[in-house]
Amino acid sequence: IYFTFIILSIVSCKSEEKEVKKSTTPNVPVKNPEGLKIAFYNSDSLKSKFTYVANQLNIITQKQNDFESEIKKKESKFKNFISRNEKRAQNGELSQNEIGSLQQKAQEMQQNILTFQQNKAAQIEQETIEIMGAISKKIENYASEFCKKNKIDILLIHGQGGQFGYIDDSMEVTNEFINFLNAKQKD
Repeated sequence: IYFTFIILSIVSCKSEEKEVKKSTTPNVPVKNPEGLKIAFYNSDSLKSKFTYVANQLNIITQKQNDFESEIKKKESKFKNFISRNEKRAQNGELSQNEIGSLQQKAQEMQQNILTFQQNKAAQIEQETIEIMGAISKKIENYASEFCKKNKIDILLIHGQGGQFGYIDDSMEVTNEFINFLNAKQKD
């Protein structure tokens, strides 16, 4: 009797396991790959041919150049201050109190340069992140519209160091996509 009971328990547990395994398998519809329309564009072309991206990257570059120029001016002013006052100290034109005061001013100038550099760099970095996010979102939205208009199921991004080692050239729509992007941006 016990032997029969144990066998029934084992059989019922195994049948429950099988039911659990069957119920966890998702039902995923599969589309016939022969019916897919797949295309790609070269991401490197966006920088040079999509005017919106080129303009935004120029804005970022100009801000970085202005920042570097501003830092150079501040550092030059600081070096001139130090040089001028070192000469005065060497010529005996300054008292100990004046030297102490000038050293304190030099430290303040140096700290101001450092603070400006950190704050402005953080600001430019944040602006760059926002601009790049806006660019990505714009391209994503336009890509969706481009694909719907041209009945493309999958639009891949191809670029150096990307995930695709090879894509047949017959699938390339870079020029068409960039022309579409520029037209949409004009609108």
